[in-house]
Amino acid sequence: MPYFDQYTQNGVGTETAHNNLVGRLNKAWANPVFTSMQVGNSSDYVSLDSEGVHLNGDATVWDDKEFPLGGQRISAPASKVVESTNNLIAYTTNCPLTDYVWMNIQMSHSKKLFSPVYPHLHWNQDSTKRPNWLVQYRWLYGGITIPSTWSYSTISAPVFPLTAGIAQITNFVPITPSSNEGLSAILQVKLKRDSSNTSAKFASTDPYGASAFAQSFDIHYERDSMGSRQEYVK
Repeated sequence: MPYFDQYTQNGVGTETAHNNLVGRLNKAWANPVFTSMQVGNSSDYVSLDSEGVHLNGDATVWDDKEFPLGGQRISAPASKVVESTNNLIAYTTNCPLTDYVWMNIQMSHSKKLFSPVYPHLHWNQDSTKRPNWLVQYRWLYGGITIPSTWSYSTISAPVFPLTAGIAQITNFVPITPSSNEGLSAILQVKLKRDSSNTSAKFASTDPYGASAFAQSFDIHYERDSMGSRQEYVK
C-alpha cells in the first residue's frame, strides 16, 4: 500500500486527512502494483520502473571518487616527488614537469554521460602561499582511438583561505569529456607541480618556496542513475 508522509485536506487536521486518504486508497486499490512512478515536475524528477531508479534534469545527486596517490614517474638522477611521512607524497622544491604522480580513473556507471568532472587535491597548507599545482589529463573511451596528446587543467580556487597549518583542498578547472563518452570511460591524470612555470599556465614561477605535501586526489561528478540499465549500455 502506498505511504504518504503528509497529506492535507480542507477542513480537517493532518492526521484525519491522512486517514481519509488511506481509506480511499484501500477501497480503490487493495494491493496496488505500479509499473512506473514519477516524482517531481515535468523536467526535474525521479522515476522508478522495472529497470531501476533514474534521476532526471536537476534531480541528480553527486558523489566522490577517491584515488590513492600511488604511482610515480621518476626522472634521473632522483625524483622531486617522493614518499614522505604520515602517508603523504612530497613535491619538493624545483619540481620539473617530468616528475609526477599518476592515476587512471574509471568513471562509474552512475555518472551522467557527457557531464564534466571536478578535480580536487587535498594537501597540507604549510604557508600562506600556494604551489603551482597542475593536472595533466586525457580521456580514454572504449572502442575509440587512444589520443596521443594531453591537456592541462589549472588551479581554479582554494576551498579554504590560504592559512598555514591547515588541511587544504584546491579546485581545478572542470574537465569535460567529448561526445565519444560511453560507460566506464577512463580519465588518465598526472598530478604535477610546475615549479619553473614550464607550462606557462601560471603568472609566475612557484611562490611556495618549500616542499608541498599531497594527501589525496579526487573528482566530484554528477550522477543521473544508481547504475546502468545493462552491463555496457547506460
